[in-house]
Amino acid sequence: MKRIKTETSNTFIFDSIEDAVSYGTNSKAPWDQSKTNGEDFAFSRDWDHHVELMTTGWVYGRKQFADARRDSGVPVSAPVVESFEAAFDVCGSVVDMGRYVDGEPENMLDYRLEEIEGTGNIITILAGGCVAGWTSTDSMVRYGVALACTIDLLESNGYRVELLVAYSSYHNTFVEPTGKKYLNSVVPIKRANEPLDVERFIKTLVCPSWFRRGMFRVDEAMVHELSGGKTTLEKLTPGYGTVNWDLDELATVLDADTVVESIKRHNQHYSVKEHMVNMLGAVGHADLADFYA
Repeated sequence: MKRIKTETSNTFIFDSIEDAVSYGTNSKAPWDQSKTNGEDFAFSRDWDHHVELMTTGWVYGRKQFADARRDSGVPVSAPVVESFEAAFDVCGSVVDMGRYVDGEPENMLDYRLEEIEGTGNIITILAGGCVAGWTSTDSMVRYGVALACTIDLLESNGYRVELLVAYSSYHNTFVEPTGKKYLNSVVPIKRANEPLDVERFIKTLVCPSWFRRGMFRVDEAMVHELSGGKTTLEKLTPGYGTVNWDLDELATVLDADTVVESIKRHNQHYSVKEHMVNMLGAVGHADLADFYA
């Protein structure tokens, strides 16, 4: 994990999902909203139920994901890129005169259809993961599915995508001890060399419990660390949701190529397709939206 300070924020950059989970659960910070929030808000009955969802998966979420995915028109399993590759042998379609004159036995050229991995440029996307308390489960599902389908569509066109998800909270108590109002955490959901893992998306970007318990716990742990272990439950309560922070500034710090905004009041009712149109536009590939137009 790395820690980065700017003029307005403290940012914790985790190495993996597991790194973030370990940091939160191993902290000695007081347990606040991560445990006290109710099921209607957090979608898990309690912390133990949250751990169960993160360990075994969210069964109902898989069905919701599949239904929303069909609405997108894009299958979430990137097709293998096929390419004709040159191959030399003792027999084939065309003679390579240079190899023939040199006495090379394998002087016949043929082209074979082979399955290869995409070799396009790597695109690093920084997506906002915070949602306000009024954001519905269905909205979170559509947003997570849209990110998965957008990545799938880009990778099926030869790109490799890295997805970093950023969470932010606002703490008045930080103005005095640290001078930093915003506390950010960045979690890699997908590395460029990893395949798209649908189950990982369901557990994190789709399941509300990941943010409203798991990442709340990470925030509590970060507050505890930055205060030197002096925080109390009264001081932990932050401003969550779509707080007024600068994703573009964070993208510069992280050297991300593009930013995808989190769910806000004006777009919480977007369909998967509408989210995808915006996301593809953000990465400069709005033309790919014609795929399902």
